Amino acid sequence: GRSLLDGLEVDAAAMRRNLDAAGFAASERLLSALAPVLGKHRAQARLQELLASARSEGIGLEEAARAADDVGEALDASLIADVFEAVDTGSSVAMVDEVLARAATARAGEDDGWP
Repeated sequence: GRSLLDGLEVDAAAMRRNLDAAGFAASERLLSALAPVLGKHRAQARLQELLASARSEGIGLEEAARAADDVGEALDASLIADVFEAVDTGSSVAMVDEVLARAATARAGEDDGWP
């Protein structure tokens, strides 16, 4: 059988550029800043609205957040700046490698056929 990931090539530098350009890597940080002010569920909904708006308008999340009056009222400018300062993805590559290794080990013990 064919592996789902056969032939997969990851361009980590391109992924980083895309995340940085859109500002989407900071979405969890924005959620963490909004939740205490708006409440967890409203903050999650508002984040989804901001992400959708950013995508549809072809702008980054930071620009969408700064343009949103309610976000500006909820968070002061210095907190917004902190949210969107460079996000360190840390050991993401190592974590992905570990998940793939565990998946390969688990698959090695399975039948090749699909039910």
